[in-house]
This record gives sequence, C-alpha cells and structure tokens, in this order.
Amino acid sequence: MKSFKSLEQKAIKFIDRNNLVSPDDSVLIALSGGPDSVLLLLFFEKFKKRFGIDICAAHVNHHLRGNESYEDETFCIELCKKLSVKIFTDDVDVDGYSKKNNIGVEEAARILRYDALKKICKENKINKIATAHTKNDNTETVLLNLIKGSGITGLSGIPVQRENIIRPLLDVTKEEILDYLGKINVEYREDSTNFESEFERNFLRNEIIPVIKSRFNIKLDDAVFRTSNNIRSAGRFIESVFNKIKNDFVIESNDSLLLKDDLFNNYGIDAVSEIVKRIIEQKFGIAFIYTDYQKIRDLFLNQKGKMSELNSELKIFRENDGILILKNSDNKFDPVKIYPGKEFDGGWFKLQVKKVSGIKNYKSNRFHEIISAENTDEEFTLRKWRRGDRFKPLGMKNFKKVSDFLNEQKIPAHKKKDQLILENRNNIVWIIGLRIDDRYKITSQTKSYYDLWMKTKK
Repeated sequence: MKSFKSLEQKAIKFIDRNNLVSPDDSVLIALSGGPDSVLLLLFFEKFKKRFGIDICAAHVNHHLRGNESYEDETFCIELCKKLSVKIFTDDVDVDGYSKKNNIGVEEAARILRYDALKKICKENKINKIATAHTKNDNTETVLLNLIKGSGITGLSGIPVQRENIIRPLLDVTKEEILDYLGKINVEYREDSTNFESEFERNFLRNEIIPVIKSRFNIKLDDAVFRTSNNIRSAGRFIESVFNKIKNDFVIESNDSLLLKDDLFNNYGIDAVSEIVKRIIEQKFGIAFIYTDYQKIRDLFLNQKGKMSELNSELKIFRENDGILILKNSDNKFDPVKIYPGKEFDGGWFKLQVKKVSGIKNYKSNRFHEIISAENTDEEFTLRKWRRGDRFKPLGMKNFKKVSDFLNEQKIPAHKKKDQLILENRNNIVWIIGLRIDDRYKITSQTKSYYDLWMKTKK
C-alpha cells in the first residue's frame, strides 16, 4: 500500500511544483489504452476535485496494427464509459502520411496524434492536453538525442510542459505504474509492437537500456532525469541571455544573418554553439547539427573572404566583421556579348556601351565611366571575374590579380563572387562599379571614346 500511495503523492507534488494545472482548467487526457495513459486517466479522475479541474479523454487510432488498433479504441471507449468520462475519438492515416512526407512511421504518428489532439481541444474549448510520458520515456529520449549528437535542447529531455501540453507523470517510472495498476487490479492494453526492436526507440528500450542498467546503474532513469533537469536549467539560462545576445551581435535581413566577430570573441567560439544553433533554426527553419557548427567555427578561424556551405539551402562566408549566412540562390551568369549602342538587360541591372565624341558634361561615378576607344573593337564581353584574372588598375603601372584588388577594396565575400567585369579583346576594361583598367584611360592623345554605364534596379 505504501508504493500505491507513493506514486499518487509523487505525481501530486510534481504537478503542484511545476504548476501544471490550475483551478477551472479543462484537461484532455491522451488515452492510448496502454498502462501509462490508463493510470493517468485514473489518477486525474480520482484527484480532479483536489485540483479543481474538468477532465475528458481522447483516443487517436493510428490504424497500424489491424484488429489490435480497433480493440484498443473499443477498450478506451468502454473504460471511459465505466468511469463516466467523456471521450473523443479520431482516425489518422499514419502509413500514408509517412510515405507522402518521406518520414518515419514513429514521427508521422507523433505529428498526426498531436494534430488530432489540438484539433479536439480547439473544437471543444479545452485548454490543456495531458500526455502520459514517464521517466523511462525521458531516458529513451535523452539517450537517442545523445547518440544522434543533439544540442542542449535535445539533452534536456521531454519538457514538463510545452505550450498547453503537460506531462504529469514525468517523475514516475514504468515499473511504479505497473505496480500500481497491479495492486488495484486494473486492465490495460499492451501494444505488441513494443516488444519488436525494429524501431530505434524500441531497440534502445528492449536491447540497450537493460544492459546499461544491469552493468552500470539500476537507477538509470533517476540519474538521467536529474541530468536532463540540470541541462534544462542551463537551457533556461541560455534562453535568458539569448535575446540580448541576438540584439547585440546579430544583424538580420530578409535572407541573411551576420554573426558579428564579437559574438565569438566575447563569449568564446566553443561556448556559443547552442546560441548559433537557435539563431539559425529560428531564422531559416532548418535542422542544425553539430557538424554545421564545426563548419562555422572553422570558417571563423579561417582567412577572410573564404566561403563554405552548411547544406543545400545555406552558404556561409567569412566577412571582415563576422560570419555571413545566406540563403542559397542561383546566381549563375553566363558571359554575354555587348555591342555599342544596344542596352543590355541583366535582370537586376541594365548596362550600355555607347560611342561618344568627347567627355563634355561627363559626371563620373562608380557606375559611369568614359574610356578611350583606341585599341578596341566593337564587341565587348560581360562576365563574372574568374580566378587568375589580372588587370592594370587605373593609376598603376603593374598588373594586379582581380582577387587581390577585390580584397583591397574590402568587397564582402558573398558579393565578391558575383563581381562583373567588362572586357574587350580578352583584356579587362572595367571592374564594374570599382575601377577601369589603366590601359583605357583618357589621355591628350585620345580621339575616340566609349561611354560605359550600369544602372541597378531596386
């Protein structure tokens, strides 16, 4: 009888300590028919007056186990009828959803189950959902995330509460639940697939965890629960400073993020991985893994102007003042021929080469130049610069690599790769927007001229 009361008191204290329910709450209990959810239903039915709440239940049929699935649903309906608890039922096509979205059956079931529960709450004005996750479930989650290389969020385990979803039994073990139900002689359903080790969670539960408990720590669930709580506390600290750090050290635009050098310098390059992970996941909605941060770390320590890729969606650049993360876009630009007098439309810009008689009323700016037309023909080529390109910057006697020139001009790495040049007879005439070649400058001997201009579109 002691263990019987112990479970109830443990659950009550856990609920009170974490403020999981308040008087006048309406709580929807996710009822699968298994021992954990059956106990959760019995517990709240017994103590609903103590908490001052209304309860109801919901069973979501996944249709994964043939007749067993229908028998589970019937069992849940009969149990709720016996307890005079209102129950809602819903059917979801897990197998179809899994194939359509190319995700695992377990993940598909989880997504559809929560969607169904939230829908029931919305339609019936129920403000909380209670799921029967246990201390054992938390152990499995933490170990799975650890094996897959998760960050702090994954290692903090199953959250006690997320939005309106609460986990009242998270401090209770599966063994305590089975002992409790055995003492009060209450039946429950067993999912036959739980004993199959095909799914990764089942394999961990059936094959790995028992060995760890027998060889290292019989109270593994308690140890992992304490550790995940500690990590969760660390996560809350990170949360408290996250917005300040983001405001101080991150510049955000529509399709990019700039992580300033001071973020890494002030806090330590190895200490901000979780911050960077959250910033990127929030901005771009992609999964961020440890190897992604290694790429960012390596690039930060690398020479300015270098570039790398996080995945097919994002590119990262080592700029002068930080790490720029940019959405991938197809900026392919094939060389095109430009003929004097004909305006070229490049999509985001327009460009024209025009023969003029002199430099009267000429106003120079970075996108407007007049050059000598001596030693040129009437076919120009517009293209992106390439490694190995060389030219004579205006005012210089010697050739310079275009790559070195762009670095000297402090052109950001993400813009440098798209720099356009205009050439004639395979000689660079103009690094557009930056400098003409000294060989095409106007002198007292110049008799013919080309007017060059580019206009960018807003």
